[in-house]
Amino acid sequence: MIRLGEDFPMTFEEYAKGITITGRVKNVDLVVDLLMECVGYGTKTSVYNALMRAYMYNGLAEKCQSLFWELKKEVSNSLGLSPNFSTYNSLIAGYVVAWTWEDMERIFHVMEESPMKPDIDTHLLMLRGYAHSRNLEKRERYTNLLKIA
Repeated sequence: MIRLGEDFPMTFEEYAKGITITGRVKNVDLVVDLLMECVGYGTKTSVYNALMRAYMYNGLAEKCQSLFWELKKEVSNSLGLSPNFSTYNSLIAGYVVAWTWEDMERIFHVMEESPMKPDIDTHLLMLRGYAHSRNLEKRERYTNLLKIA
């Protein structure tokens, strides 16, 4: 664990922030080093989410998706980790930025079938995706569904 002194260990949230910032400067090797160090002390979903965002930011959608499915499997093991709103929304946002609409919709449907139902941020991401894809029919239909709900 990186320490300022023996009395001040980093928290999981600090690791998550470090991973996010390091991903933004495109230092994926350091991102992985931070994750491995953090995992040695346990981990939280927020750390996985930060790594997923770093992967997506650096155009590594396949690694991000692999990490997502790994996190979904972790639900059944002793870590007690599971995807949360941020997990799904980060993945959907990454697919919007990558212009991979089918993947965006697939993850949205996975989220609908999970205990974690789409929130307002998820719906706004989907609308953004449909707007970027110039799929006005789906965007219009989706907007009407939101008005009804």
